[in-house]
Amino acid sequence: MASMLASVGSRILGRRARLEVTDVFREHEGTPFVARCRVSGSDSAPATVVVKAPRPWKPYEPDKPGGPAAAIFTEWAALEWLGELDVPDVPRLLGADREPGVLVMSDMAHDRRVDHVLLGEDPVAATDALREFGASLGRLHAATMGKDPDEWRRRRERLGPRADFDRRAWFAEQVAHLHRACEAVGVEAQGIDDDLETLREAWNAGPHHALTHGDPCPDNLLLDGGRVVIVDFENAACRFAPSDAGYARIPFPSCWCVGALPDSAVTQMEDAYRAAAGFGDDAEWRRLMTLACGQSFLYTVPTQVTHCLEKDHSWGTTGLRARAPLRSESFAAAARDSGTLDRLAELASGIAAKCRKLWPDDTHVPPYPAFRLGLRQKKKARGPPGPRAHTSD
Repeated sequence: MASMLASVGSRILGRRARLEVTDVFREHEGTPFVARCRVSGSDSAPATVVVKAPRPWKPYEPDKPGGPAAAIFTEWAALEWLGELDVPDVPRLLGADREPGVLVMSDMAHDRRVDHVLLGEDPVAATDALREFGASLGRLHAATMGKDPDEWRRRRERLGPRADFDRRAWFAEQVAHLHRACEAVGVEAQGIDDDLETLREAWNAGPHHALTHGDPCPDNLLLDGGRVVIVDFENAACRFAPSDAGYARIPFPSCWCVGALPDSAVTQMEDAYRAAAGFGDDAEWRRLMTLACGQSFLYTVPTQVTHCLEKDHSWGTTGLRARAPLRSESFAAAARDSGTLDRLAELASGIAAKCRKLWPDDTHVPPYPAFRLGLRQKKKARGPPGPRAHTSD
């Protein structure tokens, strides 16, 4: 790694530039190497940079689709495009080297991430962080909303080949998972075809598509002063933008860090997003959030249900058995609010009820620690609340 960094530093930052690792941010196997490096030997380069490179856990083959190269090239294309559009809340790509698959980015001088705040003790700081996340995400989406989706494809394919992906076949596979989950817990899946087709159409290209992050989880959100910087664009793509924007209310479907959130915190996050991204119509927003929650329900809940039939599987702050009813109820609540996708929402409510009956000791999702005291006080005053994806405060 040292010799690679030396050669990369000179090629990207100047002939005499050298990189020295000072902090390693990502150490677990199966993910790219990410570290802060001190820069020496260059008067024009910044004092520190962040370097991302593939690990030797799997061959790095830049001329073949998939594998470690796919994540590197996806982030490269995303940051390059966002940099040209002057999006403020993402790292700047200072340079890249295709041969070893190395990205050199600006160092965001953060001291904490949003997951640190959610797992802390300050509800004001946690609410502020979620609101700033919404604003940053809104600015990110606004920069590419309505642009030609082929622009993203061209940028990504210029760097290296992409694996073939049949969207229709993949969606059909998710629907098959849903039917298997319904059969496993004893819920009839009937009359939902039209709602599923509505979800599928939203997933295809449309006016609400933009370059999305794809994994805007709390540990990918850095706190830099009073703003949130979004990092790790390895899963970026042009998609239905509300799928990113619904991450707080779902909540955080691709993350280990899951907990209940107060309604007010979710509302502040979404209001900040809407102001930045230009989603002003309330009825339309409720419809879009229903689609986002419906997609999350379809893509995550059926596999979680079938995977946990015999025993729960722990991941981060909660087990998978708790996540399935949480996300099912979040979708059902959004559908009731918008008056759309009612048949699929009824099915989701049935799955949630069956899960809670089958696994009565495993389906509780506690509030994030930052909000725990306040929500406990409300619960004591009001009595036990009904099951919800986020909690009224």
